[in-house]
Amino acid sequence: MQDRLAELEELQVRVHLILLLRVSYLFFFFLSFRYCRFQKCVEAGMNPKWVLNDAEKRRRAERLDAIKRERVR
Repeated sequence: MQDRLAELEELQVRVHLILLLRVSYLFFFFLSFRYCRFQKCVEAGMNPKWVLNDAEKRRRAERLDAIKRERVR
């Protein structure tokens, strides 16, 4: 019984490590993909100042929501 529990715990640790590696890989892949896409846009002539940071995105979304609410009235 103790051996079986030890095997299950070891298996659980292995599964967690595999999942951690997959998540790490996906995170790296998507970050590198975004960077490559950004670089291609800049090379094609896009102004890098057009890219909004998170705070600017939130403010823009709030403004658009306010405009939509005004139109509904």
